[in-house]
Amino acid sequence: MEAEPGNASHQKLKDRADELRARRFQRKPDWLSADVLTEACSLACVAARQTLGHGLDDVQLLAGLAMARGSVAEMATGEGKTFTAAIPAFIHSLSGRGVHVNTSNEYLSHRDCEQLQPLFEFIDTSCADIRTQQEPADKAAAYRCDITYGAGAEFGFDYQRDQITLRQTPETRLGADLLGLLRGHEQVLQPTFQRGLSVAIVDEIDNVLIDHAGSPLLLCG
Repeated sequence: MEAEPGNASHQKLKDRADELRARRFQRKPDWLSADVLTEACSLACVAARQTLGHGLDDVQLLAGLAMARGSVAEMATGEGKTFTAAIPAFIHSLSGRGVHVNTSNEYLSHRDCEQLQPLFEFIDTSCADIRTQQEPADKAAAYRCDITYGAGAEFGFDYQRDQITLRQTPETRLGADLLGLLRGHEQVLQPTFQRGLSVAIVDEIDNVLIDHAGSPLLLCG
């Protein structure tokens, strides 16, 4: 899988990543076909080898491909879940709508983001992590990266904070915003952290969806 990209220059690899992004932006029906998945995995493998000093093994590739297609992958301790998540994260970041990588705590999210940042940046993919004690501007910038790491609870609280912000926006008559744009008026939007919910990759998903499924996130505004 790595043979062809491995012989290409760094610029060539970045160009090929841009070609995959263009395919997604053009809404081609085969943007997540086997060929695209193979190409994206190959790029991730080469980026790992060039920046981290090692590629991705078969177990990580198989689990990463399964996750990219929306399945749950069970991995034993020590098989490299951090590197495995890089595959679906990169593949879905090609959409340009952002990917959230949920970990069980902030230490892991910061560690994983810091460890994989050289890999992602090698193929022109930005990443950052969110934290509880973080300046709002820094958190908003992290959410606008291609890949955003963070603790699952923090993603949930930020979503709730955004909903409170949106509810505080004054209501307007139906069609008033469009009429204002046609008249050249600048549309003023309330600042929110998240730019939308597209794809989430969840670590310890059995813990999140089963063990703690009944634990609500409460935020008082």
